[in-house]
Amino acid sequence: MQRITLNIYNDPSHGWVKVSIDTLKRLGLINKISSYSYIKNNHAYLEEDCDLSLLLKTLEQFNIRYKFKSHYANKSSKIRSYEQYSKDKAMHRYLTNLYNHLIG
Repeated sequence: MQRITLNIYNDPSHGWVKVSIDTLKRLGLINKISSYSYIKNNHAYLEEDCDLSLLLKTLEQFNIRYKFKSHYANKSSKIRSYEQYSKDKAMHRYLTNLYNHLIG
């Protein structure tokens, strides 16, 4: 059974879980994440109310165990300044990473 650690980042009013774009693609979620989540470099920051529950249900379906590692900020999180998630941005980053890996 596979196990993963999910980093969860909270500020005083909200939380997000950091997940690689590659993981979202492998789980079939890259096109299912809402615009309430964020994206930076090769990671998505899934909002806690909707997208996180989708991720957890999918992990359970694949029989992947998970645990959380919590990070808390007493002020507004810098995650709020990241780009809004979109499936097009995520797919572009996934394909760019794949290309770089293949030619690297």
